Amino acid sequence: MPTYQEISQGMVENFLPDSASGVNAIIQFDLTGETGGQFYLTLKDGTIEAQDGTSDEANMTLTSSVDDYYAVATGQMNP
Repeated sequence: MPTYQEISQGMVENFLPDSASGVNAIIQFDLTGETGGQFYLTLKDGTIEAQDGTSDEANMTLTSSVDDYYAVATGQMNP
């Protein structure tokens, strides 16, 4: 399974700016398990930035195991 850093990096690399035009949000990810960790994404007018750690200003927090998140994100598991 991937690490939380690989998941974070993949989100940034596969980001579609046109899909986030006008979006301003911070999304916190708390991924548990051996390769888990915490990171957050800052979306602002078609841009994305990933940071390790936590944000006190998150608009949403997603908590999941790394394995389950990866399985859902890759279509191997129904959300």
